[in-house]
Amino acid sequence: MRLRPLTLIALIVLSCLGAPRPSHAQTTPAPQTSTDSDSTRAWADALENARAAYQAAWTSRQNAQYDVAVGICERALEHLTQVLESAPDMTTRRELNDLESRIGGLRDAAKKDLESAQTAKAQLPNQHEVDDTLGWIYYKKGMATRAIESFENSTLKAPTNPVYAYHLGLAYQKNGDTVKARAELERALKLKPDFEGAAEAKKILGSMK
Repeated sequence: MRLRPLTLIALIVLSCLGAPRPSHAQTTPAPQTSTDSDSTRAWADALENARAAYQAAWTSRQNAQYDVAVGICERALEHLTQVLESAPDMTTRRELNDLESRIGGLRDAAKKDLESAQTAKAQLPNQHEVDDTLGWIYYKKGMATRAIESFENSTLKAPTNPVYAYHLGLAYQKNGDTVKARAELERALKLKPDFEGAAEAKKILGSMK
């Protein structure tokens, strides 16, 4: 077939630009099957869930909820170990490996934080800050009785600290002792009406009526 001058010029320009030459026989790409689409979405979800787990664990560690951070990391790592075996491509595998490494490092750091808090408690038994920190860890772990023990120690050593009274009230509430919970929450507000946590204390007291 003889090309007209304008067509020939167009092909030369396209060639210089690295663009594909037009073809008379257009090839229609194979449609994406529902299986391929589902698989792609599943891997996207796996990556997103791993990123979310890392962020949640990081936030928990920042809030001194070390045991919570460890738990999130261990569950995420268990899932990653399973999905890595069937990663569809090297790019996805690299992303998952990177997340696995970061989550593993965060887990180890949170474990060390928890051990340090417990060691500090053993070495500095009279420090009310240590009692409060350890009590908060127990509280977040759902160990209300142990939390109450630590919070009672901190409030005995620093009876005018509203945050300690607030924490003790929360632990009493979790343990089902509404009377003591109310007393400590009200005491916290009396010590300092605008302390950090005052709004939540008022909300809890309101729900007890």
